[in-house]
Amino acid sequence: MPPASLSDTRRWYARIAPIYDLVCRPLYARPRRAALRAMDLKSRDKVLEIGCGTGLNLPMISEAVGTTGRVLGIDATAEMLDRAEKRLDQFDCDNVALYDGDLMEPPYAALKGILRKHLDTAHPDVILCSYLFAIAPEYQDLFERAWQLLRPGGRFVIVDTQPFRGGWRWLNPLAVPIANWSGGGDVRRPTVDLLKSMPLTEIETFLGGSVFVARTRKLGKMRLLDDYLPFS
Repeated sequence: MPPASLSDTRRWYARIAPIYDLVCRPLYARPRRAALRAMDLKSRDKVLEIGCGTGLNLPMISEAVGTTGRVLGIDATAEMLDRAEKRLDQFDCDNVALYDGDLMEPPYAALKGILRKHLDTAHPDVILCSYLFAIAPEYQDLFERAWQLLRPGGRFVIVDTQPFRGGWRWLNPLAVPIANWSGGGDVRRPTVDLLKSMPLTEIETFLGGSVFVARTRKLGKMRLLDDYLPFS
């Protein structure tokens, strides 16, 4: 199946935005809580969530970093961000900002300026990508750009979907096409490998292995080198 274009992805998520929370909030509640633990958030942390959607994670992150922390949620679908904004108003998240756009669109220098404006730094302490890489066009390039932004010593957490594992694999012939249709992506992408080959990576799985939470730390000034990229 060819990857969806960004315009196709935006149209799809604009269409399902009204029901997204109804389906995804209860289904993925445990992985979201696990991702929050994996982020190991501290007061004053500067956090970037790429693909924040309707903002289901943002109130939890906002509370964890406190009034001295800053949070920026980025999403490429305005209809999803409209719902995120309403959620932030409901929870009084004054330390959270939203940005309507694709991380790949601005030149790198301009992107760092956007982060400085909202986070007071161009290099966040923590980056979260939640259910993003299975649907994002050119997901490997997107990961590279996000990794470049992360400060040395910072934490990178990915939550994403994949085919069932172990005794649940018999469900894949039915479940994979449904998951790809409902998410507008491809759960067969090896998104877990984005962090799996890096040092200090920890991976936890949920829902029969169909959802994983992967966490790693950017060691020193480690950059994206061929040694760490399984897809290079």
